[in-house]
Amino acid sequence: MHHVAMIEQYPRFEQRILFPLIEQSMNVIELEKTGVQLAAFHEVQPDENYTDTLWIVKKII
Repeated sequence: MHHVAMIEQYPRFEQRILFPLIEQSMNVIELEKTGVQLAAFHEVQPDENYTDTLWIVKKII
């Protein structure tokens, strides 16, 4: 499989297979605790300074 196709398929795997499996195997309290932990993990800290811009598509001339 071409690398781009693999990258495009990965989020679909998460959405269609992985996340439903997690939701079925965890109770509501566990899911809520996990959500709180993930939110805390993803909070941007004041001292973080990301300079990479991988999400910006640059045109090649």
